[in-house]
Amino acid sequence: MFGTPAVVRGTARIFNGYLIEAFNQGDRVEGLGNIMLALPETSDGICKSLCMNWIAHHANDVPTSFAEAAKAMASEANPRSGGNYSGVAMALNQLAYGKALDNARTWAEAARIKDAFTDEFLRKRGILRQMKISNPARNLVNPGLKPGRNNRAVDTAFAWRLAKAIVGKHSAGYWSYKLISLHGSAGGHALAAFVGADAMFFDPNYGIFYFEKAADFEKWFGAPGGFYWESGYVKELGNDYVIKSYAKGI
Repeated sequence: MFGTPAVVRGTARIFNGYLIEAFNQGDRVEGLGNIMLALPETSDGICKSLCMNWIAHHANDVPTSFAEAAKAMASEANPRSGGNYSGVAMALNQLAYGKALDNARTWAEAARIKDAFTDEFLRKRGILRQMKISNPARNLVNPGLKPGRNNRAVDTAFAWRLAKAIVGKHSAGYWSYKLISLHGSAGGHALAAFVGADAMFFDPNYGIFYFEKAADFEKWFGAPGGFYWESGYVKELGNDYVIKSYAKGI
């Protein structure tokens, strides 16, 4: 069970942050799934697709709110509203994506294929890959729970490790985008951030947040009473994470 949106959004103020724009993919903007279906590069889940589009939206200074941009993208992709992608085109894109993954011989190869699709989507929008960080949580198996249940204890240090990995060691005048993939008992989820001396953060379930100091963002994200705890992710999405870093090309 994830956190109440109003409560989670309200935690930003406690850590000197601001809610810039509320957003909730659960509101089901009409045709939102078409953003994911329109291109094979964005076929790895709606939340990840939204994060990729948010990075492109922020990096290219699109002068609209992200909610408005998401509605426009959904409409543009929706063949029923006269969009650019027909139902046949979407089906072919999904087929191409599925075929590429079917040809993968290992899970690692499938992950590399997904990464390549992601990188290509962002590259076309002037955003280039920098590096990849992976750090699995060291959660403890609880033998008292039956198979199929959440058999991992809450790793209280996971949120801090993730927060520190997102912020990294950014020198003055240097910023980068972060595409964050999470996994846990609730399945998978994606987040995005723009981090330097300050930080902007996007979660498809809660919205866009801004912190004048990246250190405050790190505290908000990792501390008890902050984002990762109040959202419920610390328990439901606390198994492992992968962070990919990108920068706007010059």
